[in-house]
Amino acid sequence: MYYYLRNHIEILKFMNQHGHDHVNRLFMQNHKDIFYVSTTYIAEMKMGVQSKQPIVSRAINLFALLWLGEKVPHHALSKELLSIAKAIQGNNTKTRLITFFQIPSYEKAQTLKYAEGMAKKLKNVGILSDRSVNKKVYQIFLV
Repeated sequence: MYYYLRNHIEILKFMNQHGHDHVNRLFMQNHKDIFYVSTTYIAEMKMGVQSKQPIVSRAINLFALLWLGEKVPHHALSKELLSIAKAIQGNNTKTRLITFFQIPSYEKAQTLKYAEGMAKKLKNVGILSDRSVNKKVYQIFLV
């Protein structure tokens, strides 16, 4: 698993800290805390690495595939949360809606066991970098 995460540890740490710092009772989905942050914001934070937005996006997709973070689909959001996402977007239709995230408890052994198992699957089928993680890969592995 470290093979896949080694270049993105700072992004994962930032996501966890940001999520911890910005969780409140208003942002709940299926009785779990969620938060939002833009990939552009993460990239601009320069968390000790030269992160550009596409690199951050690929890292987050990798975290989601490894279940080290979950992207909450817009269609699953409550009306209130969806209205927040649309308000943040405003009239700028060139940008996508903000993404909401859930971070699982890393204290649960099953979370890290799943991540390690998924990393082994990715390696076994020849997916050796975050650049290979895309929608098609999600469909194959998360079904």
